[in-house]
Order: sequence, then C-alpha cells, then structure tokens
Amino acid sequence: MKKPLVQSLVLCLLLLGVGLSMTGCAAPYSVKRVGATKVYGKRTNTPLNSNKASFITEQYLRLHFLTDEYESDPVALIEQLHDESFTSNNIEVTLALTELALLEGRKHEKNNPFLSKAMYLTASEGAWRYLLERKNADYTVVALDPTFRFMAEIYKQAVSSLWSVDDNSRPPESTDTGTFETATTLYRFTIEESTPPRISPEAFDELIPANQFQISGLRNEYFSYGIGTPLMGIVNNPHDNKEWGPFFTPQQFVYPVTGLLRFEKPTEQDGKRQVNCTFGLYDPLATDSFLLNNSPVPLEANFTTALAFQLQHTKPLERGLAGLIKSDKLVDNAGLYLLEPYRPDKIPVVMVHGLMSSPTTWVPMFNDLRGQPDLRERYQFWFFSYPTGLPILYSSSILRSQLNEIREYYDPDGTNPNFDKMVLVGHSMGGLLSRMMLIDSGDTIYQAIFDEPFDELPVSDNSRELIESILFFKRQDSIRRVIFISTPHRGSPLADTWYAKLGTGFVNLPGNLTHSAGEVLSNEDIKYNQRTRNLSNRIYTSIELLSPTSLFMIEQKKYPLPDDIPYHSIIGIRKSDQGPGSSDGVVPYESSHLGFETSEILVPANHGAHMHPLAVNEVERILRLHLQESQSQ
Repeated sequence: MKKPLVQSLVLCLLLLGVGLSMTGCAAPYSVKRVGATKVYGKRTNTPLNSNKASFITEQYLRLHFLTDEYESDPVALIEQLHDESFTSNNIEVTLALTELALLEGRKHEKNNPFLSKAMYLTASEGAWRYLLERKNADYTVVALDPTFRFMAEIYKQAVSSLWSVDDNSRPPESTDTGTFETATTLYRFTIEESTPPRISPEAFDELIPANQFQISGLRNEYFSYGIGTPLMGIVNNPHDNKEWGPFFTPQQFVYPVTGLLRFEKPTEQDGKRQVNCTFGLYDPLATDSFLLNNSPVPLEANFTTALAFQLQHTKPLERGLAGLIKSDKLVDNAGLYLLEPYRPDKIPVVMVHGLMSSPTTWVPMFNDLRGQPDLRERYQFWFFSYPTGLPILYSSSILRSQLNEIREYYDPDGTNPNFDKMVLVGHSMGGLLSRMMLIDSGDTIYQAIFDEPFDELPVSDNSRELIESILFFKRQDSIRRVIFISTPHRGSPLADTWYAKLGTGFVNLPGNLTHSAGEVLSNEDIKYNQRTRNLSNRIYTSIELLSPTSLFMIEQKKYPLPDDIPYHSIIGIRKSDQGPGSSDGVVPYESSHLGFETSEILVPANHGAHMHPLAVNEVERILRLHLQESQSQ
C-alpha cells in the first residue's frame, strides 16, 4: 500500500473516532411533547402525595451539594436546615426543611415515635412561620403563590400526623400542659381557653384526623381552605355530655372541628431554643376564621367526612323498614335532633322524612346545603325522626310537642327572632306532618269522630290526655315557610293496593295508643259520628290513612292553609309527561299540586325527588330567598 494512501486511511479513522466520541457527548438535550397534564403531574409530585421530596427541594439539595449528606444522615441535615431557616428567612430553605421533616416523621412513626413527633413538630413550626410570620411578605400576591397553599397542606398533614402517632385519639384536657424536646428546640404546650368560637376538647371522646379518610356514597364533598387541621370529634353519649344535650342523637355522634397548633415567637434559655405552643379546637360551623394579632386568618375545614363517618354503618332501607314495622319499640326515640350546637343567630330549618324512611334520607341534600357558605352561616338544620307506622295525627302531635319543647329549652322567653323565621321541609308523608303544623284544629277533627262533648268522654285521664294531644292543636306560629316535596296532599292510590294492605298487618303500634284505643272502642256508651260508626273496630296505620278515601284525607282538606306564609312544591315525574296525568310512581301530580304555591317545579325523578340535584338546587334558591325576605321584614 502506498504511503499517502495509508496516511489518508489513518487520518480518516482518527476523524471517525473523534466524531464518534463527540457523538457520545453531543446533543444530550432534548424535548419531547407529552402533554401539559403529564408535565404538571411530574412537577407536582411532593411529600403530600408521595414519599419523595418535590423537584424544587431536590434541586435545592443538588445546588447546595447536600444530596449525599441527606442520604447519609437526613436527621442531621434537617437540624442544620432548621437553624438556617429560622435565622435567614430563606423560602427555599424553609420549603426543604418542612418537606424533609414531614418525610422523616412519616418514616419513623412505627420504629421511633419520639423522632417521628420531633420531625412533625419541626415541619409544623416551619410551615406556620412561613405562612404567618414571613418578613417583608407581599400578601397581595399570595393568591398566585402556589407555595403558600402547599405550606398550608404541609402544616395540615404534619399536625394531623403528629396527632395520630401512637394511634392516640384521646382529646387533650383543658388542664393538659407538657413539654417536648427535640435536638434543636424545647416546645412547651398548653390548651387554649375554650371560649366561642373555640370548642372544648373535653366535649369529645375521640379526635381523629379527617384528612386520613376517603369517603364514598356522597356525590359532593365540601371544604373551606385556610390554615388548620380538620378533625372529627367523636361523642359516644351526647345526651350525657354538657356540650350537646337532649336534642342530639342517643347514638354515637361525629362533629367536624378544626385543630390549630399555634407557635409563639421563639426565645432562648440556657442555650436552648424555646417555643411556647397552644392547641385550640375551633368550630367551623360557628366561624370561618381565627384571630392572629387581631387580624382574621381563614380557617381550614372539612364538612363532609364527619357526616360520612357517622353514617358509615347505617342501612337506610333496613332502618326505614324498622321504623314502619317496629313503631311500638321506636316511638320513645321519636323527636327533633340537632347536628350542631344551637345557634341563636341562625334560622332553624326542620326536615321531616316520609313513610318507611328516616332522617338519613336527607343526607345528600343536607350535605349540599351545609356545603354552601352563605347557608351554613345563617341556617341550622334540625331533623325530625319518628316511626312511620304511627297514625299521621299521632306523629304530628309528637312533632308539635317537640317544636314546643325545643323552643322552651333554647328560647324560654320567646325573644329570639330567628326562631320565628323557621322553615319546614317535608318529604312525602313528612309534608303532611308539616302541613298539620299550620292548622288550628278547634274541635272539628274530634267531632268528625265522636258525637259527644270531649269533657264528657268516658275514658281514663291518660287516654283523655292522649286524645287531646292528637285531636286538638294550634298552629305553630314560628313556621314562616314550608317546602313540600312529593307530598300526597290528596293521598296516594297505592295505599289502596293489596300489598299496602298486607303491609299494614305487620305494623306494630305503641302500647299507650292501643290501650287508649281499646278503652274507647270497647266502651259501648261512647257515641260516634255517623260516618265513624261504620269504621272497623281498630286503629288505622299511616299506610291506610294515606288512602285518598280515608277519613284523615277527607277531613284535613277542609282546613285551608294560612295565606300569610309562602309554600313551595317540588314534584317528581318519572316520564316526560308534565303536569296533570304525571306521577312520581307513588304520588300523582294531582295529589302533590296545591294550586296556590309561591313556586312549583317538576324534577325528572321518582318518589325520591328530594335527592335529585335539581330539587336540592331549588331548596337552595328558596332558602336564599327566605333570607332576603326575612331581612326586609
């Protein structure tokens, strides 16, 4: 081979080698279109939704040559960042501190609870000071600062995790004090005084973090965003707890509260950093903020998880069936029930369920209504529970008595104007009970049954008292608006079907009612109205009384509703037909339609129209209208 040719070949090989070596380190940069959703998802991986630090914190560790140090001794690095964060006011340092401390606390919950608590306290304090003590912070741009909301979430998770270390759900007592010492700080704890809108931790048997539970069954979840840790307050015996009282459910009760762990300005003593901390429990149904240096700060709250937690073992169908058949055993539990402490500044909304149902039927609507801040601020929701096999007039007498009792209990002087703005919402037969609250009976109902003066009726004192409470009553003047939903004002033809009559035979009525009825029916000296003489010798259940031809339906139509308050009708229709001829499958339109309503809407639903979103939306509209009109009066 000729020399020039060899030289040329060697030169080509050298150039090729150089080119290949340059190719290995050339063009290491590239972009690939993957879509905004994927890019955003990668950038938003944080300790809040994973067990890794955010890309911002990982970048901070790289830029400051701290990655190896973190991997070898994370606790030592966190202590180093702790000192730097509280002296430099560097946002990146504080962000790294809170993230890494939260991750480290999570890592050691089981094997080292003491270290876990120390890390959660470090994260909590770092987030608190970032949120509320930033030097030269421009809060006018905070709405555009995602880090601010991120820190609020860090604070929430750190405090809730601090609470659940050791699986301890015991609420602190008002006298509880204590200290907790980390490598960097001595924390001194006290409990805030429980003055409204704070609520005493001693009102609860347990406090459980709400953000650790995922719910199902409710179509919507409601929160308010701010600072604090949403908790669920568990009360085992509300009747025996002075914070709740006789108008709360006798079963376990779950209430939404918000825990706030405040960190005061740090001091130094004996070379050790000292921080005083106070824990307060806030009622988010009484306030949406807390005061810090005389300025309001938004309060974090979760309004739905506690509701789902309370109802998680409830079986509405079984409960409703039991309420129909076991009316004798459940009558003692009939009454009005509250789901929040009585508020004199809020208007009562009383919700009355229908046949073979229970207050749980209102849960979807109640959750949506309470989820609206303006309605939550101005209304309190009460629920009437009763065994639905009882005769309608008997159930009505219980509701009437309960309305009188709750007024006497909470407003004995009758001076609270909000009590006199009450709204009733009745579904199905509950609408009939609501209607009876607006009627002055006089002696007309009595005379429709008996043909001799009440004072001369030959019965015992107990029976006389019961008959009087059922057949003689006055209008409840505190009620200023009624919403009827799927209400059979003229009865339901289903009550006359063979299967309804069969079901009647399974209804058990309470002893006081059957005893008094037996006393009356067995007395041959009692004179009856001509129409009553042909009735069978027994008590009629609610099912039979819903018949369009029953004596109750015939007589109650004779009492016109007062024209000084507005009425609203929400009517379900199963088919496309609207108006006359349509039905919700149980109640025909002609029975639900009043003819003098302030408003009437038809929703595409079966008899459970109160659960339909359009019905909920209509109730929201009506309640807002009620507020406007109440304020103008």
